[in-house]
Amino acid sequence: MMQSKAYRMKFVGRATAALLVVWSSSFAWGVEPLKVGDMAPDALGKDPAGVPVTVSEYRGKVVVVSFWASWCTPCRRELNTLEGLQRVGGPKGVQVIAVNWKEDPRIISEFKKAMPDLQMRLASDSKGTAGNKYGIEALPQMFILDKEGKVSFISVGYGDSVVDEVVEQANRALRTKSPDVSETAPASPSAL
Repeated sequence: MMQSKAYRMKFVGRATAALLVVWSSSFAWGVEPLKVGDMAPDALGKDPAGVPVTVSEYRGKVVVVSFWASWCTPCRRELNTLEGLQRVGGPKGVQVIAVNWKEDPRIISEFKKAMPDLQMRLASDSKGTAGNKYGIEALPQMFILDKEGKVSFISVGYGDSVVDEVVEQANRALRTKSPDVSETAPASPSAL
């Protein structure tokens, strides 16, 4: 029993330290975190095949960008929700991009091999370049971008209460007309 408590304390201490390192890294570079209304940085990293992943290639769609890490349990839970959002929202004009932050690029290759039917796009930001430009403060951190690439919603952390808010915000962004895109029917929160 004593060993189990010591292990939990050690784990909680390491997890807290990791979150503080992630949180403080954006301030170390003097980068201001993105705010709603800001234009999102374009480059997100590279996919498992080494192809650059950019926001601009999805102009005209609502883009959900989530920064995550394999050691982060809430991140892994969020990925399941995001894959559901991609499956339901993809045909309606949503593109989910899950960006693995500051880990070996092989992580996303292994992830893709384990789940070959994934519909969301994976990207590796192994050096943290994209995350620093986004001003990542903690993981997971999600950004919903409107059809023009502007930030319309930001969520830090993950919990079941976030799901409804994310769906609502994605639907709001889908309803917003874009000059070169026809109106798209929104996804239903009950479809998730």
